[in-house]
Amino acid sequence: MERGNNCGVYMIFSTIKPDRFYIGSSVNLRKRLSTHKALLKNNNHSSVKLQYHVNKYGLEDLSFSVVEYCDKSILISKEQLYIDIFNPWFNINKTAKVNLCKKKNTEEQNRALSDRMKKLWEDPSYREKQRISRSVPRPERRGIPSHRKGKHLTEEHKRNISESRIGKPHPFTLSPNATIAKREKWLGSGNPNFGGITNEKHLNNIAKAAREWYESPQGQEQFKRMWQLSKEINTGKPCKPETRAKIGAKARERAKFKKQGGLSNG
Repeated sequence: MERGNNCGVYMIFSTIKPDRFYIGSSVNLRKRLSTHKALLKNNNHSSVKLQYHVNKYGLEDLSFSVVEYCDKSILISKEQLYIDIFNPWFNINKTAKVNLCKKKNTEEQNRALSDRMKKLWEDPSYREKQRISRSVPRPERRGIPSHRKGKHLTEEHKRNISESRIGKPHPFTLSPNATIAKREKWLGSGNPNFGGITNEKHLNNIAKAAREWYESPQGQEQFKRMWQLSKEINTGKPCKPETRAKIGAKARERAKFKKQGGLSNG
C-alpha cells in the first residue's frame, strides 16, 4: 500500500471465501489496519463475524486493499456508498459512522494523564493485574478481579450521580406499556414451557425447593409480610361464592398432594 497513511475507503476480504469482506474508512489507513490486526489477535473485534472467521481460518487468510482514496470531507459518504452497493458480509452495522470529530486532549491534559499512568505503573500490584489481564484471552477473564475492585466512590461523587438522576427514570425500569407487552408475550403459547409435561420427579424437586425456601429465615419473614398484607387488604371484604369454591379446590389439591408424599419425599 504505497499511500498507506492517506485517507480513504478500504476493504478486508477473505482469500478462502472471497464473497466475504469488510468495508470501512479511515483518515489513516495504515493505522486502521494495525488496529484491526491488534483487535483480531486479542479476540476483541467489534465485528463478531470477522472475529469468528479469524478464529477459524487464521489472520493470514485476510487481505487488506484500498477501494478508493478520497478527501476527508466526503469520506463517510463514500464508505456508505460502497456499503450500500456491496452489502459486505462482515459488516455488522450497515451504517457508516463518523469518527472524525473526536475531541483531542490539550498538552496539559496529556501530561497529567501521562504522570498519572506512570504513578500507577510504579505500583507492583497494578503491574501484576495488568500482566494477568493481558495474558488471559477475553472470554476467559471471568473470575479475575477488576482493577476497580476495592475502590470506592467518594460521598461527593455519589451525591453528584444521585442529583444527576433526579427526575429521570431508572435505566433498568421498563415503561408500563413495555411491561404489559412483555407479560402478554409470555402468556399461553408464548411461554416456551407451554404444553410441557411435568413428571413426578420434577414436581418433587419443585416441592423440595419450595419447602427449603419456606423453612429458611428469609422465607418465613417474607411469608409473614405477605400474610399481614393480605389480611390488611382483604379484612372486611365479602368473598364471592366462586372465589370460595376455587380456594377450597386448591386447598383440597394441596392436601391430596401432601398426603401422597409430595413434600415428604423431596
